[in-house]
Amino acid sequence: MQRKTITISILLAMIFMLFARCQNKNERPSAATRSVETANDFDNGDNESIYERFEGLAEHLDNYFGDADRPEMKEVGGVVYSKDLSTLIYCPPSREGGLEMPESVTTIANFAFEGSSISSITLSPRLKEIGDRAFTYCPNLQTINLPKRVDYDFLLDHFFNNFLRQIQYIHVHPGNKELSDINGVLFNKDQTTLLLYPNGRSDNYRVPSSVKTIGRSAFQNSLVASVVLPQGLTTIQDNAFADSPISSIVLPSSVEEIGVGAFNTCYSLTSITLPQRYVYDENTSGQFVYSAIEAIYVDSNNPYLTSMDGVLFTKDGETLVCYPSRLT
Repeated sequence: MQRKTITISILLAMIFMLFARCQNKNERPSAATRSVETANDFDNGDNESIYERFEGLAEHLDNYFGDADRPEMKEVGGVVYSKDLSTLIYCPPSREGGLEMPESVTTIANFAFEGSSISSITLSPRLKEIGDRAFTYCPNLQTINLPKRVDYDFLLDHFFNNFLRQIQYIHVHPGNKELSDINGVLFNKDQTTLLLYPNGRSDNYRVPSSVKTIGRSAFQNSLVASVVLPQGLTTIQDNAFADSPISSIVLPSSVEEIGVGAFNTCYSLTSITLPQRYVYDENTSGQFVYSAIEAIYVDSNNPYLTSMDGVLFTKDGETLVCYPSRLT
C-alpha cells in the first residue's frame, strides 16, 4: 500500500513538472521576438513584432539608422512611427488611400514613403525636417492637405521643390490664417500672391485677377501648358517659371519687377516683351539665363530700356543689359 502511495505521488509530481514546463514555454517569446521586444512597442498589446508585420522594415531601418541604435517604435494606421510619435519612420508600399500625420510629428525619416501607394497626405503643423528621398517614387500621391498652421517656406524648399512631380491639388485647412487655395492652387490668405501651382497639372491656367505677385518658384518644374497673367500684376519673383515648358507669355503692362532666374531653363520660350513699367535692376539680373530666348523686346513707352535686334539695352543705348543666350 505504501509503495503504491509513493508511486502515485511521484507520478503526480512528474505531471506537475511537465505542465509547468509547457506553461513557461508558451509564455516565453522566441529568441527572435525577444531581441525585438527590448526595442519596440507592440500596438495594443499585439504579441507579433512590428518587424514581422512590416516586410522590408528591417532593411529600411538599416538604410536610415545605419549602425545607430534603433528607436522604440509604434504602429498607427498601418504606418510606423517612433514611440513618442515625433518621427514618421516607415510607410510601407502596401499602404493606400489617405494618410493624416499625427500633429506631434516633426520629422519624416529618409526613404520613409519611398514606393508608397498613398494618394493623399495631411501634413503635421510641427513638421521641421524631411529626410533624403523621403517621397521618392510615390506615383499615386496627388493631393497635399496643409493644416491650420505650417511653415510654407520650409515646405517649398524641402518638400514641394525636391520630391513631388505628380501633385494635382494642394488644399488648405480653412482655419489657416496665412494660406488658402483655389481649386487646388496655393495662394496667400487674401489671394494677392500665387504661391504654388501643383507640378503635376498640365492644363492652361488663367491667374485670378486679384493676384499682384507670382511667388518664388510658383510654376517651377511644373507641366503647365500656358499661363495668362492678369492686368494689375506687379511682381514676378525669383525662379517663378524656371524649368517650365511654357512657350509664350504676355507680361501685363503693370509688371514692374522680374526676379532672378524667373524664366531660367524655359527651353520652349523663344521671345519675351518687357512691359512699359518694368524697371531693370542689376541685382536681379539673370532672368533669362540658359533659356531658349532668341529675342527680348521692350514696350516703346518704357522709359528705362530699349531693344535693338532683340538685345536689351538701357534707353540711351549705352549699356548692354542682356544678350539672349540663344544668340551666342
